Amino acid sequence: MPEIEKRYDEYSPMVPVAYIGQKETKRDTLERTGTVWNGPGDVQMVDARPAGRLLRHPTVFIHGDKLEEYQQKLAEDLAEQGDVEDDSTGSVGDSQAEIQNPTENPDTETTGTTEESGDAGSDEKAKLLEDIQAVIMGLDQENPEHFTDKGKPKLDAVRVRMEGVDVESADVTAAWKALNAG
Repeated sequence: MPEIEKRYDEYSPMVPVAYIGQKETKRDTLERTGTVWNGPGDVQMVDARPAGRLLRHPTVFIHGDKLEEYQQKLAEDLAEQGDVEDDSTGSVGDSQAEIQNPTENPDTETTGTTEESGDAGSDEKAKLLEDIQAVIMGLDQENPEHFTDKGKPKLDAVRVRMEGVDVESADVTAAWKALNAG
C-alpha cells in the first residue's frame, strides 16, 4: 500500500474521535490518516483537520468526549422502547409483537429500580452493559451458536461467558444497540 500522504500540519491539535458504526475494525479510508478503530465505541486520537471531516459523518463517528453521553441516551431510549425479545433460541430481537416491558407486566416481580437505588444502581448497570459489550465483541460473528441469522447476539452465548452474573435479555439488547448505534 502506498505511504499515506498527510494533508495537515504535524503540530495540529489532536481530537478524540469515537467510532459508532457496526464494523469489527474500522480503518480511516476517508482522510487516510492511518487510524484504525477496534470496533464500535473505540476512541482514537486524530489530528484536528481530518477529525473535523470525519465528524461530518455522525452515523459513523462522534467526538470522543460525547461517547458516554451518546451511549447513555441510547440505553435510555432502548429502555423506553422495551426493545427486547427472548425467544426459545435465546436471541435478542426487535419484534414489537413479542416484547414484554417489565413495568407493564403485572406478573413480573421487580425488586427495585435504578431510581430507587440511586447512583450505585446506575454505575452497576453501566458496568454490566460494558461487560456485556465486551463479551459480544468477543463472540464469533460466523458461529450460529453466537449470533442469529439476522446478526444479533444470542442471549445464551452471552450468559455462558458471564458465569455467575444475572444477564437479562434487555441488558443484551441495550448493549448490542449501543455497540451498533449509528
